[in-house]
Amino acid sequence: MDKSVFSQRRLDLIMPFLKKTGSYDIKYLENRLKEGTVKFFETDTSLMLVEVKNMTQYKVAHIMIGSGNFDGMVELLNSVEEWAKSYGCDRMQFYGRKGWMKYGKKYGKDWKVEKILAVKMLSVLTSISPN
Repeated sequence: MDKSVFSQRRLDLIMPFLKKTGSYDIKYLENRLKEGTVKFFETDTSLMLVEVKNMTQYKVAHIMIGSGNFDGMVELLNSVEEWAKSYGCDRMQFYGRKGWMKYGKKYGKDWKVEKILAVKMLSVLTSISPN
């Protein structure tokens, strides 16, 4: 693994998210970061990985991963928003547990629930490792 992409500190921040959700493979993220299709935003205690998605009617900055200290993630949202605007994005989005919306007051009232994500597990992931 390329240490310039995933330092130990970054792995320490991202692996709890990946182990809990099983949503992304570390190699997939590493490749996307090297291609430049995903961008890191980080503080000492938090990180976000963001990609731009071209929808049919708009561009969206999709926060793929937010991990670490919540206050640090809130701090990152301003940087993500400015970056997204510079790429012509019309909106930002993330998927998360319903409980995250109660924290919207900390960032502002601009976030709203627009859709729901329904999930039915068809199999169980047995392991996710950084290698």
